[in-house]
Order: sequence, then structure tokens, then C-alpha cells
Amino acid sequence: LLLSIIVMLPTAVKVHQESIQPWMEKKLTLDKAIEKGQEILKNFMLRQTRNQEILLFLQIRNQKPPSRREDLRFHQVMPAFVLSEIRRAFEMGILIFFPFVMLDLLVGLGLYSLGIHTISAQTISFVLKITIFIMADGWNLLVSGILQSFQ
Repeated sequence: LLLSIIVMLPTAVKVHQESIQPWMEKKLTLDKAIEKGQEILKNFMLRQTRNQEILLFLQIRNQKPPSRREDLRFHQVMPAFVLSEIRRAFEMGILIFFPFVMLDLLVGLGLYSLGIHTISAQTISFVLKITIFIMADGWNLLVSGILQSFQ
């Protein structure tokens, strides 16, 4: 939750300054304030979304893609953004999961080749996983990777 706040803070500040505050000061109508806020959020989502996801949802709805990405409407960008974030989360999960699976295999093979069948391979590999995660400064790598994935 804290990472979400850190990532969205610049966008939220911009929405507040350019949409909510002028509406509260009666400089914008409610419709114009909502439109301005949606435009700011849409631009954030467009920076995080690949063209492939946008084209997928346009094809599903039988809509023709506009000549420029900026001409897309908010409701066209939102599902593509969600799909893009889910895809990115799976990619990060695999990048984290794969080395740990390899460690499980190596520990299991090592114990099996030594003829040690009384000790669970998962017990040994769990300790090794935690040790490697701490030694590699895993939390900093994970958090910086997440924050840097947003442009």
C-alpha cells in the first residue's frame, strides 16, 4: 500500500492542483474537473501500458485505434492498464520464483547424491533462501525494482 502511495503521489498531487482545487474554488464545473482529472490519470496509465494491450481491448470492442495514443479515451485505456500491470506482476513473480526453484532442485540433488534422505530438502533450502535473500539485500532490490518499473 505504501509503495502505491509513493508511485501515485505525483499524479495525485497533479489531480488535486489541476482538477479538485479549481473545482473547490468554483473555477471549474464538476464535469470539467472530472474530465481534467481523468485526463491526468489517463496520461499516467498510458505511460505504463504497452500498445499490445491497448490494441487487444480495442479489437475486442471492434473499435478502430486512433492515430495517436493521446486520443484514446479513459475507458479504453483503463482495462489495458490493468492487464499490463497484471502481466508485469507475473513477470516479476517468475523472476523471483525461478532462482528459488533452482535452489530447491540443487539442494535436493545435493542431499540425494550424498545419500542423506533423513533431512528434508525443503528445510535446508528454506534456510538457504532466506540467507541468500538477506545477503543479496532482497528487500531493497525488490522495492527499487517495483518503483523503477513506473516511469
